[in-house]
Amino acid sequence: MARLFLGLPLSAEDRAPVLVAQEAAKSQLGGWRVVPAENWHVTLHFLGEITAEKIPPLEKWLRALAIPKLPPLTWSHWLAFPEVAQASVVALAADLPTPWGKWTKELAQLLEPQGFKVEKRAFVPHLTLFRRKENSAVPLPSASLKIPYRPLHLCLYESQLTAKGSRYTARVQKALAYDAKAARLVK
Repeated sequence: MARLFLGLPLSAEDRAPVLVAQEAAKSQLGGWRVVPAENWHVTLHFLGEITAEKIPPLEKWLRALAIPKLPPLTWSHWLAFPEVAQASVVALAADLPTPWGKWTKELAQLLEPQGFKVEKRAFVPHLTLFRRKENSAVPLPSASLKIPYRPLHLCLYESQLTAKGSRYTARVQKALAYDAKAARLVK
């Protein structure tokens, strides 16, 4: 069995300004564990515990998946999960351009017939930067943000829990293409 999810990695170029934002937020989030940059990703769909025989067809499906051209994203605000009053996660969030919202819904519709349960709630692109074991109220960082993010790949990740925390390994990477006109509008 492997614990799998579909997600978007961050390139070294995309990580640099996020590291600056994370460092600036540390002083406001005393007692919160910092998520290391090597664990950063944006989860699109959690697939669950998958048996070994189902993994090769899933990998083949992902390699053949048609992905539309998408606009870049922009990290625009801080977010707490499940809510500010009782949070266990503090993340950067992006406003969701319509093409991304449409595509993530289409992706869910493709996964369901294959037996994967997908969340029904609306997709909110977010990047977890801080965690806490106990839920507690959190003062969200107040800095205004406009950090560009251009995911380069869609990945099938395997999540492994180790004594040092979670480790994520990309089993398959599928290149993403960008709508050049939309990219100019985001800048």
